[in-house]
Amino acid sequence: MMYRALIALLTCGLACAAESFESCATGAVSKLQTEYGALTAEPGHAEVLGKLARTGKKALHIMGGKNRVVQLGFEQPLEKEASLSFWMERWTKANPFDFRLVADTPQGEVQLLHLQNMAVKGYTKQVQVALPAGTTAVRLLSTTAPKGGVLVDDLQLDSEPMVVQEVKLENPGAYPMLKRAPINPVMRYKVTTKGALNPVQVQKVHLRVSPADAIEEVTLRTGNTDGTSFRNSVVLGKGKPDADGTVRFECEGALQTGENILWVDATPSAIAKVGTEVTFANLGISIAGKRRAEKTPRVKQRIGYYLAVPGEEVLNPARGGEARPCVSFRIPGLIRTQEGTLIGCFDARYRNKNDLCEDIDVAMVRSEDGGQT
Repeated sequence: MMYRALIALLTCGLACAAESFESCATGAVSKLQTEYGALTAEPGHAEVLGKLARTGKKALHIMGGKNRVVQLGFEQPLEKEASLSFWMERWTKANPFDFRLVADTPQGEVQLLHLQNMAVKGYTKQVQVALPAGTTAVRLLSTTAPKGGVLVDDLQLDSEPMVVQEVKLENPGAYPMLKRAPINPVMRYKVTTKGALNPVQVQKVHLRVSPADAIEEVTLRTGNTDGTSFRNSVVLGKGKPDADGTVRFECEGALQTGENILWVDATPSAIAKVGTEVTFANLGISIAGKRRAEKTPRVKQRIGYYLAVPGEEVLNPARGGEARPCVSFRIPGLIRTQEGTLIGCFDARYRNKNDLCEDIDVAMVRSEDGGQT
């Protein structure tokens, strides 16, 4: 009865809660009922896992191998256009990788998505496609390495236009801006939306930085909640401070359904000194034609120096002067001598991040100007 009620709501044009597979039994999938209809798969094609979920405890695993197919069939054809979204994770980096999303529509079979590559680890990809009115089923088709596959979670079907529910500017705490770092998150906007049709756009950002000459450029980009991962980050816009520290720039990029984390990423200028405190004041972000989050606190961050950037070459005199690129640097230590020289030491891990027995040296850097260089 609950299943029929949910389908009735959907066909009337009302959004339902996301399907996160929490009510589904773990194990192989042949046929199971979801929030939106019957999910079916041939033996060995899919399973529900009680781990590795994006939210909750469970996720759908489209198993590794050739031509794996999972179908979601609707009890009734969709009465009007709807948006289908879900998060996915690639299981391993081994090839091949081919993922397609196909819908059965009144016009016949329509391919909505085709991915032949994506990042590994973490739910880095949110799929969002439009389903035409009259759609009766969608199929997820996957070809991956035998021990690979695809994880799917938080599947949602929505037939309402997107609206912005809340925009907040948040101070993440101490996030130093490091010279030489590719990305420096300093503060974030959290934008919550509801509905998925006709996604709204971020249009403008207006900030002020002080001192103005401490920052070379400001970028607005997507990232995870705590700013520790920018894999598949989307840059929405960027701009340079004027003489008075004002930063204004146009943006392009649609928001996703639900929570959107947008980071202000600041690049220190060449003349900025390590230890400089920089203040960021939000003067407004324009979304869907409306200026938002204007009355928010200032955020202060300090400038630092990135001592060892992954990919840099490390010179080992014992190898005859050979310099080799290093994948990872770990386990740092820092001391200051009586003369004021700073000496930093850390592992230089050439091939991967693993511990012994791997190819690892102990590397050293030094600064005689208090860490400025």
